[in-house]
Amino acid sequence: MIEVYSAAALRRWKLEFPGYKRETRPRALIVAALAAALPELKLAGAADTMGRSADALDALVAALVARAGALGLVDLPPADQAEVALIKGWIWMPAAGSLGQLSAPQDR
Repeated sequence: MIEVYSAAALRRWKLEFPGYKRETRPRALIVAALAAALPELKLAGAADTMGRSADALDALVAALVARAGALGLVDLPPADQAEVALIKGWIWMPAAGSLGQLSAPQDR
Protein backbone atom coordinates (compact mmCIF):
# COMPACT_ATOMS: atom_id res chain seq x y z
CA MET A 1 0.00 0.00 0.00
CA ILE A 2 1.32 3.45 -0.88
CA GLU A 3 0.16 7.00 -0.35
CA VAL A 4 -0.28 9.04 -3.53
CA TYR A 5 -0.83 12.70 -4.31
CA SER A 6 -2.47 12.44 -7.74
CA ALA A 7 -1.91 16.02 -8.90
CA ALA A 8 1.82 15.74 -8.14
CA ALA A 9 2.05 12.38 -9.93
CA LEU A 10 0.36 13.87 -12.99
CA ARG A 11 2.77 16.78 -12.88
CA ARG A 12 5.70 14.35 -12.71
CA TRP A 13 4.34 12.60 -15.82
CA LYS A 14 3.97 15.98 -17.59
CA LEU A 15 0.16 15.64 -17.53
CA GLU A 16 -0.55 18.76 -15.52
CA PHE A 17 -3.88 20.25 -16.60
CA PRO A 18 -4.97 23.01 -14.22
CA GLY A 19 -8.55 22.71 -13.03
CA TYR A 20 -8.85 18.97 -13.54
CA LYS A 21 -10.49 18.60 -10.12
CA ARG A 22 -13.28 21.01 -11.10
CA GLU A 23 -13.63 20.80 -14.87
CA THR A 24 -14.48 18.01 -17.29
CA ARG A 25 -12.25 19.09 -20.21
CA PRO A 26 -8.90 18.80 -18.37
CA ARG A 27 -9.91 15.36 -17.07
CA ALA A 28 -10.74 14.22 -20.61
CA LEU A 29 -7.33 15.42 -21.79
CA ILE A 30 -5.59 13.52 -18.99
CA VAL A 31 -7.55 10.32 -19.70
CA ALA A 32 -6.69 10.60 -23.40
CA ALA A 33 -3.00 11.14 -22.60
CA LEU A 34 -2.95 8.14 -20.24
CA ALA A 35 -4.63 5.98 -22.88
CA ALA A 36 -2.08 7.11 -25.49
CA ALA A 37 0.88 6.45 -23.18
CA LEU A 38 -0.45 3.04 -22.13
CA PRO A 39 -2.38 1.61 -25.11
CA GLU A 40 -2.79 -1.75 -23.36
CA LEU A 41 -4.76 -0.01 -20.61
CA LYS A 42 -8.36 -0.98 -21.33
CA LEU A 43 -10.49 1.86 -20.02
CA ALA A 44 -13.72 0.88 -21.82
CA GLY A 45 -16.62 2.76 -20.19
CA ALA A 46 -14.43 3.95 -17.35
CA ALA A 47 -13.13 6.84 -19.48
CA ASP A 48 -16.55 8.50 -19.32
CA THR A 49 -16.70 7.99 -15.56
CA MET A 50 -13.26 9.56 -15.14
CA GLY A 51 -14.38 12.46 -17.30
CA ARG A 52 -17.26 13.09 -14.91
CA SER A 53 -15.44 12.36 -11.67
CA ALA A 54 -12.06 13.63 -10.50
CA ASP A 55 -12.21 10.97 -7.77
CA ALA A 56 -12.42 8.21 -10.38
CA LEU A 57 -9.48 9.69 -12.28
CA ASP A 58 -7.50 10.02 -9.05
CA ALA A 59 -8.18 6.33 -8.35
CA LEU A 60 -6.65 5.39 -11.70
CA VAL A 61 -3.64 7.62 -11.08
CA ALA A 62 -3.17 6.04 -7.64
CA ALA A 63 -3.30 2.58 -9.20
CA LEU A 64 -0.72 3.60 -11.80
CA VAL A 65 1.59 4.99 -9.11
CA ALA A 66 1.16 1.73 -7.18
CA ARG A 67 2.19 -0.09 -10.37
CA ALA A 68 5.21 2.21 -10.62
CA GLY A 69 6.04 1.32 -7.02
CA ALA A 70 5.80 -2.39 -7.74
CA LEU A 71 8.22 -1.92 -10.65
CA GLY A 72 10.64 0.21 -8.61
CA LEU A 73 9.85 3.29 -10.70
CA VAL A 74 9.31 5.65 -7.77
CA ASP A 75 11.42 8.07 -5.80
CA LEU A 76 12.51 6.51 -2.53
CA PRO A 77 12.73 8.51 0.67
CA PRO A 78 16.19 10.03 1.13
CA ALA A 79 18.39 8.07 3.53
CA ASP A 80 17.98 10.68 6.27
CA GLN A 81 14.16 10.38 6.01
CA ALA A 82 13.82 6.60 5.62
CA GLU A 83 13.21 5.88 9.30
CA VAL A 84 10.71 8.72 9.65
CA ALA A 85 8.93 7.52 6.48
CA LEU A 86 8.47 4.09 8.05
CA ILE A 87 6.69 5.69 11.01
CA LYS A 88 4.85 8.65 9.51
CA GLY A 89 4.46 7.46 5.93
CA TRP A 90 5.67 8.72 2.60
CA ILE A 91 3.90 10.18 -0.40
CA TRP A 92 5.23 8.17 -3.30
CA MET A 93 6.12 9.94 -6.52
CA PRO A 94 6.56 8.11 -9.79
CA ALA A 95 9.97 8.52 -11.38
CA ALA A 96 10.14 11.14 -14.10
CA GLY A 97 9.41 9.58 -17.46
CA SER A 98 8.08 6.35 -15.93
CA LEU A 99 4.54 6.46 -17.34
CA GLY A 100 5.39 4.64 -20.55
CA GLN A 101 7.21 1.93 -18.57
CA LEU A 102 4.14 0.77 -16.64
CA SER A 103 2.97 -1.80 -19.18
CA ALA A 104 2.73 -5.44 -18.17
CA PRO A 105 6.08 -7.32 -18.41
CA GLN A 106 4.91 -9.44 -21.34
CA ASP A 107 4.05 -6.22 -23.22
CA ARG A 108 7.50 -4.65 -22.79
